[in-house]
Amino acid sequence: MAVAYEPLHLLTFVFLCLGFAGQPATRAWLARSRSRQTRRLVAELEPIWVAATNVRPGISQVEHAVVPTEELETLLHRQVVEIRDAMIDTRLSFEVNARERELLERAERHLLGAGTPGVDQVMRPCDLAQVTGPWTPRCGAGFAR
Repeated sequence: MAVAYEPLHLLTFVFLCLGFAGQPATRAWLARSRSRQTRRLVAELEPIWVAATNVRPGISQVEHAVVPTEELETLLHRQVVEIRDAMIDTRLSFEVNARERELLERAERHLLGAGTPGVDQVMRPCDLAQVTGPWTPRCGAGFAR
């Protein structure tokens, strides 16, 4: 009987160690993966962001404004906000095509934490495709001016 328990004891120890080491390793892998995705989205949004800020300068173009853009998540958020601002400003004409809109929505989902359990079902960015005029949609709550 002891012959059977010795390998099981060793396997229990090995699996326990793997379990303890697996969580930090998984977190590190997910963080690197998210950082890589953020870097890719920042690069893909760059031309749209430049066009949007040429039409409607945002806070990132103000010299004295303190907008920390060293962190990629902050820069991506700034890009999304300034592109959306240019899209909804009724005083000017800034439009994006379907591919650019999908890219922008993908960036918003990324910032909301899409891919984490439960987030995709709860938080979806509003679809601005149906907006015609000065009204902007509020997610699940009708329209607001």
